[in-house]
Amino acid sequence: AIRELETQSGEKILEHYQISASTNTKANVAAELTPSEERAVSTADVVRLWRQKAGPISGAKALTFAGTAGPPGQGLDIQLESPDLDALRRAASALKEKVATYPGLYDIKDTFDAGKPEIQLDLTPAGEAAGFNRRDLALNVRDAFYGREAQRVQRGRDEVKVMVRYPLGERGMLDTLRGMRVRAADGTAVPFSVVADATYGSGLATIRRADFNRIVNVQAEVDKATTSGEEILQRLEAEYFPEFRAQNPDVTIALRGEAEQRMKSMKSLQFGFLLSLVSIYVLLAIPLKSYTKPLAIMSVIPFGIIGALLGHVLFGLPVSILSVFGLLALSGIVVNDSLVLVHRIDELRSGGMALREALSEAAGQRFRAILLTTLTTFVGLTPLLAETAVQAQFLKPMAVSVGFGVLFATLITLVLLPMLLLIADDFRRHFRNSVAAWKSLLP
Repeated sequence: AIRELETQSGEKILEHYQISASTNTKANVAAELTPSEERAVSTADVVRLWRQKAGPISGAKALTFAGTAGPPGQGLDIQLESPDLDALRRAASALKEKVATYPGLYDIKDTFDAGKPEIQLDLTPAGEAAGFNRRDLALNVRDAFYGREAQRVQRGRDEVKVMVRYPLGERGMLDTLRGMRVRAADGTAVPFSVVADATYGSGLATIRRADFNRIVNVQAEVDKATTSGEEILQRLEAEYFPEFRAQNPDVTIALRGEAEQRMKSMKSLQFGFLLSLVSIYVLLAIPLKSYTKPLAIMSVIPFGIIGALLGHVLFGLPVSILSVFGLLALSGIVVNDSLVLVHRIDELRSGGMALREALSEAAGQRFRAILLTTLTTFVGLTPLLAETAVQAQFLKPMAVSVGFGVLFATLITLVLLPMLLLIADDFRRHFRNSVAAWKSLLP
């Protein structure tokens, strides 16, 4: 796949590759690519073509393709919890089939780690009627194939166990199990085929629990160019989860992995954003000695957010957690221009100038300072916005939020803020006139 991309692009992509096996059941193929700055083909394109060329591999329980250039972790991780293992298997299988129908998802798997093949024994009704239980059945089979200690013989300084069991040649034959006799507590020997049923299966290599319930995770990688994990979860919640819960009443859905971390981060950011808005309001209200002027100054914050979103559209970037971090920083930056303008308006008003004239005069006098403050902030972020290195891609959403938010909010500040101040003054005069009119009607 990589050689084909090298032929198409005419540039070197592969540095070297390595094949390794951690156990006799797991293998890993790792390819180190040339630095992203030196090639036009992205790591995601290499992984996508590699997956297409490899296709399904017969006998493989799990096949995963991943590029380590981006942040680690599963794009989609849904945890199912239930005390019933069979219900978990059915629910995980149904959920994987549904997830596979959404475009942009690949490497869909669950965390059931099947162990080695085994023969599973179960009591028949006749065996239960004869007084056998699972423990009796298991002990009889163990004694026959592993052995029961009959005595210990002292040989010099060593003590040798004497085990009674089937001969070595018979212990490796399934017919020996079928033809053996199981001895009851009263000494009666009953044919194994009457007491128990034997079926082929595989046990679980690991058992995972949470809150005393068994759990299994359904995971999938997400093609960020097509969709996002959050979008898939929203669609599942609207289109499938109600039906899923009705069909699997014993199974509980819990979000884990990237979705869980996103939810925790968003809750924390919501609280932090509200706290920062309150702090900004208090810090503005105290020196300005006004309840309404801080609201007028902070009115540019929503428009700064709009500018940040427009910047993401312009760069083709999805809104991420780092974008929200940039919005938090933006809320404290965009008020600077408004504060400079309001402060000059107050100075002119204190000199006896009318509000309309003060607004016009202050906008002209502070236009250069506001514009230079905005341009220096935006230009300072330009190198990061233009950087193509992989290390810079993680910070680019934050830089876009701050840079374009400040740029857009500045244009709004010079137009919106004077209008809001005029509207507030009109309401104030109307309220005073109304109060004066009511007082004149009183006896």
